[in-house]
Amino acid sequence: MPPAVSQPATSINSLREQTQSLLAALRALPDQREHRLIIGQNIGAADNAAEGYQRFIEKPSGRLAGRHPLLVGIDYGWDRIEAGHIAAANRVLIEHWKRGGMVTVCMHPGNPCSEGGTVQQVRGVDLEAVLTAGTEANRRWMRDLENIATGLDELRRAGVVVLWRPLHEMNGGWFWWCSDQHPGGWTDPAKFTALWRHLHRYLTVERKLDNLIWVYAPNAKLDEHTRPVATYYPGSDVVDVVGYDCYTDVIGAQVWNANNSYTDLIALEKPFMVSELGPGPKQRGTFDSQAAIASILANCPRTMCVMHWHSWSERRLLGKRYVAMALSDTPNAEAVMAAPVSRTLSDGRPGSP
Repeated sequence: MPPAVSQPATSINSLREQTQSLLAALRALPDQREHRLIIGQNIGAADNAAEGYQRFIEKPSGRLAGRHPLLVGIDYGWDRIEAGHIAAANRVLIEHWKRGGMVTVCMHPGNPCSEGGTVQQVRGVDLEAVLTAGTEANRRWMRDLENIATGLDELRRAGVVVLWRPLHEMNGGWFWWCSDQHPGGWTDPAKFTALWRHLHRYLTVERKLDNLIWVYAPNAKLDEHTRPVATYYPGSDVVDVVGYDCYTDVIGAQVWNANNSYTDLIALEKPFMVSELGPGPKQRGTFDSQAAIASILANCPRTMCVMHWHSWSERRLLGKRYVAMALSDTPNAEAVMAAPVSRTLSDGRPGSP
């Protein structure tokens, strides 16, 4: 991929209008006569964004009649938030935007309550300390936020609108920002709300980032361990889009609206997306994405976007194992991309002329 070309700064007013225009277009998608679903693909973490784009977006297009996913997702960091990695990832995202694509960003900073904390270190979390100026936890948290805000501001200056999906899967209990291992059990929803609102205020008020569409994305409630999807909803004034992450080996209504996951999120009256989609452990490499998308639209008709997660390799005692999750690793990816219901990169962003 060629390096991104430097662009003049976009005016605050025009970018704010562009952000609101895209949000309005997303809201209107399910009501159009021909409901076309935005196809998305996460390409991995910021430290290998260029490789991920080639692997999951560019290379598969040869067998997909030249089609590419419209929405590209990146993780600004897992455990460590590095400014250099974010800057490299932004070059990929800016170039995709210039091609007419859409961009979504998530983050997985390490637990700030301990030095070298990891994103899945869920014990010993004190969210009040994280939000209290002068504490070590707050200093670590703000250091990560400064790097994240600088990265998002670079996208703002390039005119890129971001579906910003922070602090996700908060109802699952496996990330530090909302754990089932806090003293007394689950994280208090009021404390999670305070964390979300602190992040929102810092990015939108202090850093003046008007290019963000805020996405609240719990995990689909597929079992009794996960809390209901709206438990940690921080308020309609700080959320623009809702969705859920869902990994499943079973395709059908019993999954997409399990424990009212879809119904409860739609009731919040925001545009709805499947913010992560992938197979469970039994269907990796054989997941029927075409059937899954058809079932999603049949059972969750307000869905305006589906984003597939990326594949990865992991080390095992007897060598490496490839975990096939990406759309391009499913046997029917071509059918998904060619379907009349799919909105791909060649179709451009919703609301674009």
